[in-house]
Amino acid sequence: MQPTFTVVRKGYDPKQVDTYLATLTKQYDDATMERRDRIEELKHDNARLQATIDTLQSRQQAVELALEQAIDKAKQIEYAAKVRYCLEGERLQLFQAKWTEFCLRNARGVWQQDGDAVGKALVDAQEELRTLMAQELHIGAYLDQATFDYTQERARLKDFADFARIADPDPEDAQDAPRDITA
Repeated sequence: MQPTFTVVRKGYDPKQVDTYLATLTKQYDDATMERRDRIEELKHDNARLQATIDTLQSRQQAVELALEQAIDKAKQIEYAAKVRYCLEGERLQLFQAKWTEFCLRNARGVWQQDGDAVGKALVDAQEELRTLMAQELHIGAYLDQATFDYTQERARLKDFADFARIADPDPEDAQDAPRDITA
């Protein structure tokens, strides 16, 4: 805005200059107030968004902790199952040894043909028990799958949290706050 003042005896018309300066001052004050209001609004939005970030991070940490605890519990269950498996195997070996001894003692009184069949059945049972005991219990595969699932879910939740932070900062304030889709 380029001012044009009327020239009077000692310079420009003071009333026109004063009016012009008052207009400039009012425009400056209005612009300053608008900027202060916008700064306060942005500070409020920033605080709200930071609170949302903090909430989501605490939720993420809680989920991660729960998943880690679940994996630890799965490891404990796997260990307990292996111990029970080994103990049961030892009990079966003791039972088999006692049963074999009993059968061999009592097989002497059985006819020769039946004694051979009983002896062969005992040998087959011993071999099958050795084979079963030699096989390792593979619960670890399930634990590996749980670890993989945990990693996948953690990545998905992180991606979702990042997307939620960008797409919808806070659903409660969504009606009040203007959205800048260019950012």
